[in-house]
Amino acid sequence: MLQYNPFKSLTIWGVVGAILPLLVNAFDPGALSPVASTVLQTAGVLVGALGLRNAHAKGVQAIADLVAQLAAKK
Repeated sequence: MLQYNPFKSLTIWGVVGAILPLLVNAFDPGALSPVASTVLQTAGVLVGALGLRNAHAKGVQAIADLVAQLAAKK
């Protein structure tokens, strides 16, 4: 049925992690210290980048498998 689970996506969780401190600071500027905000945003960006790297690797592998299948048919 549904082959993609968005709750397991590192890219989505990374974006949420990077945006969450911005939203918290927008509503309550004193809720997070500048260091905590920076650390949370940095962690979110790193998780998002890891997710993009994984997605790229899966895409390249899918293309390589397709090329191998097409080569095997000839």
